[in-house]
Amino acid sequence: MIFLVVLALLAYLLYILLFVVVLALLVCLLYYLLYVLAPVKLTSQEKTVSRFTNYFLTILIKGARLYSYINGKPYVVNCQAFLKHFILKEPKQDANSDVQVSKVVLGNAEAVQYRNLRQKRGEKSRALIFIHGGAYVIGSPVHYDSFLKDCCDQLGCYVAALYYPLAPDSTFPGPYSHILEACKWLMKNHDKFLIDPERIAIAGDSVGGQFAASVVQDLKKDPSLTNAKLQVLIYSPFQWVDFNTPSYQQATKRIGQSYAAGKILLSSCLSYYLIGREDWRLVMALAKNRLLSENTRESQLMRRLNHDDLPPDFKSASFYRGQVEGTCDGDLSGQFDGLLMDYRLSPIMGDLEGLPMAYVVSCGIDSLRDDSFLYCNQLQEAGVKVIHTHYENGTHGMLMGGGKQNRLAGEMRKEIIKFMQKNL
Repeated sequence: MIFLVVLALLAYLLYILLFVVVLALLVCLLYYLLYVLAPVKLTSQEKTVSRFTNYFLTILIKGARLYSYINGKPYVVNCQAFLKHFILKEPKQDANSDVQVSKVVLGNAEAVQYRNLRQKRGEKSRALIFIHGGAYVIGSPVHYDSFLKDCCDQLGCYVAALYYPLAPDSTFPGPYSHILEACKWLMKNHDKFLIDPERIAIAGDSVGGQFAASVVQDLKKDPSLTNAKLQVLIYSPFQWVDFNTPSYQQATKRIGQSYAAGKILLSSCLSYYLIGREDWRLVMALAKNRLLSENTRESQLMRRLNHDDLPPDFKSASFYRGQVEGTCDGDLSGQFDGLLMDYRLSPIMGDLEGLPMAYVVSCGIDSLRDDSFLYCNQLQEAGVKVIHTHYENGTHGMLMGGGKQNRLAGEMRKEIIKFMQKNL
């Protein structure tokens, strides 16, 4: 009798595991269809991409959460394991390519390096340091392999795509410090890689762009180094203070207040990054703007997030309810108030004067859209030269979406490379 019960339990667990795997594969298929094969112009593209991506992402996350009850691991760790075993593959050397791909260690940081074999012996080249996104909890340089090969080939430059420790295994400021030290090490050892130290760009997408924006602020403080010449920031979060910007409100209106709608998912990932676990009180306080003290809310820095600085058409009466702040959660606010204002988490709150020229990309179908507009405003006020390219029909994450198939993603890649070709 006991044997039958154990057998039935094992069969049930295997059924759940199979269910999760099948759902995850469906999500990957949907991602491929929408982000890779989909043309630029679709009927009701905004609703199609947002709603279906939201539904399937919700299923994937719930599946990962369900599996957490089986293996006892956080759902983000299950997502990491799935990507590692089913999606991620090591970058490979393409036959008959002038781009050489290999692993390298920069100080204590691993990276994928791309070398242009057309570079003349002894000649120094420009360089690109790339930092991947993934909401602090997933991601790898492997996702960007084709884009980085294009950068190396077309720019004739050295490319280093950094690995960094992910949450919950590593929490703030660990991953950031890891990235900063890798950038400094490469800059100090530029001769070993035949890099021109005055022609280095630092780039990243999503939170990778946030890391890049913070790194150039730290490099500015180091007199022993020449700061990067360019920063390339692709649909990035530049603050974790206001989860009530018009783009967050629009996302909530468009696809509902579900787990994957934007603010809740990002707040969950941020919780893992800050404290190494998902604390629902913290998640909801973040999503409802309840972590800032009254003094902080009235500070001069908070004016950098004024919704009045955003384009009027971003604030449609159909969804926009104004710049409303939640009631301060006194206990949590005491722990996180100053942390959220730290430039390493919210670059828009840092010292922006004297930073390198910036190329900022934003997408219309993205909860983070408004961060790019607000950050560009502040960079320009600080005297930093900025070029801002906005793709109204673009979606968050499309840099990974196979630019050869998706015309809009391909256009974005070409414009990024064109900018670096001209200015780096």
